[in-house]
Amino acid sequence: MAFNSLAEFFAMGHHGVYVWTSYGLTFLAIAYLVWQAKAQRQRFFKEQIQQLKRGQQHES
Repeated sequence: MAFNSLAEFFAMGHHGVYVWTSYGLTFLAIAYLVWQAKAQRQRFFKEQIQQLKRGQQHES
């Protein structure tokens, strides 16, 4: 194992702050993009359903 203890693993030779901050920001960015894509998809389908309902109302 490259590290003698869990504390050394997290410290990573005093580079831990940079490494773990990078991992954290990357995770947050990906989570935001996934959330935004899901929200946009839901919005799209909601708008499509509304348009279909409006089209059916005009035909009636």
